[in-house]
Amino acid sequence: MENASKALIIAGSILLAILIIAMGVMIFNNAKSAADTSTFDTAEINMFNQKFERYSNDQLRIPSKITHLICHIQCKHQQRRAIEIAKGYIYR
Repeated sequence: MENASKALIIAGSILLAILIIAMGVMIFNNAKSAADTSTFDTAEINMFNQKFERYSNDQLRIPSKITHLICHIQCKHQQRRAIEIAKGYIYR
C-alpha cells in the first residue's frame, strides 16, 4: 500500500510539472504573438516622426517654435486619448 501511495504522489507531481510547462509555453506564445502584431509600417512611423523632427534643429531657440511644438504635442496627446477612450482602454 505504501508503494501505491508513493506512485500516486509521483504521478501527481509529473502531471503538475507537465501542466506548469504547458502554461509557460502558452504564456510565451501569447506574448510572442502580441509582439508580432505591431502593424506599424516604417513609412507610417517616418511620417509621424517627421512632424516632430522639424523642431530638432536649432529652431528651438525661437520662442514661437517652442510654442508650436508644445501645441502640437498637446494636440497629438488629446487625439491619442480620444482614441483610447473610444476603444475602451481608458474609462472616464
